[in-house]
Amino acid sequence: MELPARRLVLFFVVINGFLGLYVLCVSLQIQVPWHMVTDNFRALSDTKDATRSPEVYAAENTSLQTSCPDSIRTKVPLSSFAKKFLETIPVLQWAKYATMAEYQRLKNYPGAHGWGGLQFPLLQSTLSILNTTANRVLLDDWDQRPNRSQCIRCAVVGNGGILKDSKKGLEIDQHDYIFRTNGAVIKGFEQDVGSRTSFYTFSTNTMHNSLHRYQAQGYNGPPLSEAQVSFDISWTA
Repeated sequence: MELPARRLVLFFVVINGFLGLYVLCVSLQIQVPWHMVTDNFRALSDTKDATRSPEVYAAENTSLQTSCPDSIRTKVPLSSFAKKFLETIPVLQWAKYATMAEYQRLKNYPGAHGWGGLQFPLLQSTLSILNTTANRVLLDDWDQRPNRSQCIRCAVVGNGGILKDSKKGLEIDQHDYIFRTNGAVIKGFEQDVGSRTSFYTFSTNTMHNSLHRYQAQGYNGPPLSEAQVSFDISWTA
């Protein structure tokens, strides 16, 4: 307990010293050239930015699947966010991007933001399974669906419990694609959460926790429905 006490006393001494210096400057009407301090910090920051090499992102030139006027890719170019929106960055990772150059770039980012902590051989063997151009598009069967609408309608269903007794199941199932995440319990709750599943997303951690936390509610693994795709978000982000 002695060391933390010393640090606490030292902290208060330093703070009081700065306060005393400020009061002295005010009482003597001394104008401190703070702009010199901020200018130096700004110049240092600009120097670091100038020496940093611009990052080269992967690009995927995919055409719009619909003519929906309310889609994100239609609206963003007309918004103030247009200059920052990188339209060609791929949403999904597939065999095309299992290169050493892309690995060297993304290994600097952990978790869902990159490939930090992953070994290249394991990553390469995993992405090699996704080896067709269809893997670059999330909704790859849309063009083959009959009676397609102008806009693709999706429902994203979580497992927070707010849909209990909502009777929204039929409305959810009427969407073109149904996304479910984590501990997706369906059996016995179809009237509230629907019964269809198009995409199921999870991480290794959430899958492990869901198998334990929601077992009593009937969760034994990913929900099975129509021709469905399951994603581990740690691999696809």
